[in-house]
Amino acid sequence: MHPIITIIILEGMSDTDLLTLYDALWRALIQSDIGSADRRNILASMENIETVLHRRRTWWPSPGR
Repeated sequence: MHPIITIIILEGMSDTDLLTLYDALWRALIQSDIGSADRRNILASMENIETVLHRRRTWWPSPGR
């Protein structure tokens, strides 16, 4: 199961690392079961990444590029 990655942890990461992690979580999300705890954790982590990137005013590609 994927743990929720907190904003505090994510703020210490570079934009490149955040984007790489976001892509990895997107791939994990696709394979997760709808309604599962793992899926909720993945979605929460992805939302946290988006929050950090927005705070930095950084654009990131959509998962479906």
